[in-house]
Amino acid sequence: MDCSLEWEYTYEKDNGTNTRVLNLFELNLAAINLVSEFDYNVGNRIPNLKYLWREVSDTIIFEQGITYKNDGLIEQITGKCANSFHYDGLKQLIFETLGNISSDYDELGNRLYRLDKSAIIPENNIFNDVNQLMKDKTANGVFTYDNNGNLETASFNTEPMTLFFDGMNNL
Repeated sequence: MDCSLEWEYTYEKDNGTNTRVLNLFELNLAAINLVSEFDYNVGNRIPNLKYLWREVSDTIIFEQGITYKNDGLIEQITGKCANSFHYDGLKQLIFETLGNISSDYDELGNRLYRLDKSAIIPENNIFNDVNQLMKDKTANGVFTYDNNGNLETASFNTEPMTLFFDGMNNL
């Protein structure tokens, strides 16, 4: 990958009567003519995403529409990779139709698992007495924390990644 490529960001958009600002409206990778376009609805949510190839004309290479529930949660994605989402009474995502993905949570709101519903019911993640994730059974991750509650190590079937914090608890 060529790390010299630079993205250009557009934070204002003229809609004919006035200029809208403070939202990201476009990402442009000019070196290869790839553009990502965003727009926002009255709730300041993105109703659609568009990825364009601007070689000769604007050729749409990927597009999705997003619909929201009244409470602001995503209800459905249309277009490529269409999906719909279902939530429990606490607004926690419990089911995604794409991939038949199911999730469950403990009484503190920690996600216990997120897996294909047709697969074997997974083992639950393990949390310690102060509600820190100790073991992620799906990703096979093991975590340790320092005495201040900062994540100290994270291991995923590899050498552990160790994090260090200064006296002010800054990473």
